[in-house]
Order: sequence, then C-alpha cells, then structure tokens
Amino acid sequence: MRDRVCRDLGQRLIELRRQRGLTQDALAELTGIDTRDLRRIEAGANTTVHTLVGLAVALDVPIIELFRPPTTVTKRAPGRPTKRTAPEPPVMRFTRATRRPEVTGYVVERDVDGRPPKRPKKKPSSQRE
Repeated sequence: MRDRVCRDLGQRLIELRRQRGLTQDALAELTGIDTRDLRRIEAGANTTVHTLVGLAVALDVPIIELFRPPTTVTKRAPGRPTKRTAPEPPVMRFTRATRRPEVTGYVVERDVDGRPPKRPKKKPSSQRE
C-alpha cells in the first residue's frame, strides 16, 4: 500500500510538472532540493512532508492535489534495464596503397602467405620524381 501511494504521488508530480512546462532541474531549483532527489521522488521513493510542501508551493497547488490519483500511468518494466551489447572492437586492415593500418572491418587483411603486406621499398633519391 505504501509503495503504491509513493509511486502514484511520483506519477502525479510528473503530471503536474509537465502541465506547467517545467523540467526536473527547474522544479528542483524552485523547490530548493537536489535534482537527484526529485528524480527519486518521481520514481516513487519515500520523501518528507517538508519536501512535499515545498513541491506543492513551487507547483502552486494545494498539497492534497499531490495525493490525487494520477490520470496517466506509465508502466515501467520491473528490475534493471538490460545491458546493450557493445559493438565489436574495430580491427586493423592494411591498405595496399599506403601500407598503413586502417580501422575497418573485423579481419586484418593479409597477403596470400598469411603475413601482413610488406612495406614498399623506398626508391633511391636519384630515381624519385
């Protein structure tokens, strides 16, 4: 029962804040509380009467308005969100033109014999153009 009241209060707080076009940062500043605390209250965490009075004053509503049932309910999935899989790390590929590694696909390009391409030999200064 207590958890449901806190969750509904947080949902109602979100509704009232959005109706007035306020961000969490703006409401927290008006109330004099930390933004992190406001996020927790909106998520359904327990709070003090002192904080609720400050929120009601900042939203310009009677305190009883915070305890009315929310008109919209957003359902959150229980538990922690699943981790997104990280993209595979890039692998080096040697380009034939420059013989320098270039980050591209998943395999290092190799010559026919399985070794990385050899660096081109420098031309003697007399043969350079």
